[in-house]
Amino acid sequence: MEPVRYTSITDLTVESIKELIQSDEYQIGDKLPSEQQLCEMLQVSRTCVREALRILQARRFLDIRSGKGSFILKKNELSPEVQKWVDEPDISFMDYIEVRLAMEPLAVRLAISHATGQETQALERLHERFTAAVKSGDVAGMIEADSRFHSYIMDCSRNKLLININREMQGIINKYRTKQTRTYKNAIEPHERIVQAFRDRDVVGGVKTMREHIYEIMRDIEAVCDELGTEGPRPPRTPG
Repeated sequence: MEPVRYTSITDLTVESIKELIQSDEYQIGDKLPSEQQLCEMLQVSRTCVREALRILQARRFLDIRSGKGSFILKKNELSPEVQKWVDEPDISFMDYIEVRLAMEPLAVRLAISHATGQETQALERLHERFTAAVKSGDVAGMIEADSRFHSYIMDCSRNKLLININREMQGIINKYRTKQTRTYKNAIEPHERIVQAFRDRDVVGGVKTMREHIYEIMRDIEAVCDELGTEGPRPPRTPG
């Protein structure tokens, strides 16, 4: 016989907020309702809501910004094995970028080969949404649209392992996406060329553009760090 397990109000609140995060109503980059609104929705105390939000922040579901609110970093839980991997203290932002450098050109190569006309049109719409967010200065919209654009290419690859690895990494990658919002305008043109490569079924051009795009992200982050006087990433490796 299993022992009776006590579930605290805080634990129930964590699960309720997580269900909200994972619902279709919210996407990565979206802001959650305020603490007061969550209290009213869940009928619990403000102390309980704050503790639940801190727990979800520790589990990397949320980015809590002082005076601004709680923003969604990911919608799914990392497995314990993967969580241990991403918690490795010596892993840097550039480590994640270099993994993207390996994964994303491969995803483009497979996706252009497999994508249907409808999927290419869906990618076009994601690019249009990203462009609109950049032009309007909608930071949450930029992060969400950029994440969806790159993840959709992964999905179109039809490679289930590649798709799963990307999903496991999204929470961490999106955390760093918030650091490059000042340079998102530089992504509009390469995104457009990637979409054009899908239209033209140009595998070689698509792979080349994606590789250049990831290297440009490296350079942009380094430039922002230099401007702010913070420690930047190590210099990007020369494309081979």
